[in-house]
Amino acid sequence: MKEDAVAIKDDQREVIIRAATEMFAQYGYKKATLESIGQSIGKVKSYVYYYFKNKEDLFEAVIDREVEQLRSKFQQILTSDMPASKKLEEYTKRRMSLIFQLANYFSLISNGVLINPSLTDKLRRKYDEKEVEHIKEILTQGVEAGEFRIKDVDLASLGFFTVLKGLEIPLFTSNESQTNINHRIDDLLSIIFNGIRSK
Repeated sequence: MKEDAVAIKDDQREVIIRAATEMFAQYGYKKATLESIGQSIGKVKSYVYYYFKNKEDLFEAVIDREVEQLRSKFQQILTSDMPASKKLEEYTKRRMSLIFQLANYFSLISNGVLINPSLTDKLRRKYDEKEVEHIKEILTQGVEAGEFRIKDVDLASLGFFTVLKGLEIPLFTSNESQTNINHRIDDLLSIIFNGIRSK
């Protein structure tokens, strides 16, 4: 019975999150309210409050859902039989595609209004640590397979992650296309592979 209750609650949360995703995209973060989100699914505002503390809490759940749906594709890369160099290339491009989609979503819902920086920072920190782990996993595989020559995998993972973070800036601050970003990624990977590949 307890498991059924939890499942029902999770289902109701998902209904609200899906509705909120559409409302944020349609009206923007500022104009979308918990009341309007509740009304869109035939519920009152207090119903939404039962599952989420406030609008920021719901927005965080929306972003979590968007990210996790895309991140599931990362696992396909990490668990594949591809060489580490190919994994790193595919992971990097998939990651930047994710960032590109999130940048567009943030732009759409913000409507020029700055979303609470502490919230966006919280969301960013939430995923940074996991990203470094993914990169480390790929680099470690490359070292063990003799593809890469890296003395300090931890440092290399953090360094590569930092470079990727730098590539995010044009996506959030300009109208640069994903095609242009992909060209930058190809150049970046060429430089990195020339430095870490075993001779």
